Amino acid sequence: MTIHIAWDPTEWERWANLLVTARYGHKYQRVSANDRGDFGIEGYTDCGCLFQCYAPNEPCASTTDRYEKHNGKIYRDTLKLKKYNDDISRLLCGKKVSYWLLVVPYIDSKETVVYAAKRTKTVRGWGLSCIDSDFAIRVLDQQAFTAEREQLSEPFDKSSHLRRSSDADGQVIPAADLVDTMAGKIAELVPDAERCARVVNELREKWMQGQNILEGLRVRWPRDYEDFLRLKDDRQSTLELDRLLAGPNAGLQRWLDLQRSLTADYAKIIGIDEDVARNLARESIADWLMRCPLEFP
Repeated sequence: MTIHIAWDPTEWERWANLLVTARYGHKYQRVSANDRGDFGIEGYTDCGCLFQCYAPNEPCASTTDRYEKHNGKIYRDTLKLKKYNDDISRLLCGKKVSYWLLVVPYIDSKETVVYAAKRTKTVRGWGLSCIDSDFAIRVLDQQAFTAEREQLSEPFDKSSHLRRSSDADGQVIPAADLVDTMAGKIAELVPDAERCARVVNELREKWMQGQNILEGLRVRWPRDYEDFLRLKDDRQSTLELDRLLAGPNAGLQRWLDLQRSLTADYAKIIGIDEDVARNLARESIADWLMRCPLEFP
């Protein structure tokens, strides 16, 4: 069974437009919906391709549910070709529309492709002045943009972007009771009050920086953000067993081992450098100390 990660529709629109822009560059023009609508398209190219981006609300109940939503989107938005025939002709400076392309996160049914072909014949039959005689409707998912995805997710650019995100304004501040919980756990590992306070403050700062990094990841690389959350949840589920297996005197070494392994895992799965990954590892440790059963007895 294929597991589909839920895309927020706004995030998908942003990501899909980045993919199309990466492929076509200045030949792709986005159309704003802020002023009297967007003519039923996200953008167009000067070669006559119209693009629409769409992510159904996940989880869909079934494959049938998903393709019916895709098909419904095709039906509703291709109707707008009739309504905005003259506007689209002006956008393309008289050039005919050769393709109407729906960009979605996943295609897991041939029924969407079959419906696109059926709808193609219907639109051709309308005899619209903006439509080319060889007009076709196509549905594309992320697999159609493999090279562009790799380009946009290049590790150096990603690390640089996330490093800047860590210093962004508007930091999330952890609740005082959660910080107190963390302080009580760290006191068991660092009995000296002054050193304990310094460790707590450092972890509090790393947690806040980590929240900013994660927001930058969520907005720019939402799939990597989902991968991070999945890995973090997997590691969280083993914390108590790891503590029991480590024994009563393994506190500091367990802390270092956990930070080291998280750093390596995050760097690999997200494609970021060690410094940014280490910051996320410390965010995870602080988060677990505040709200989860992570202890270093």
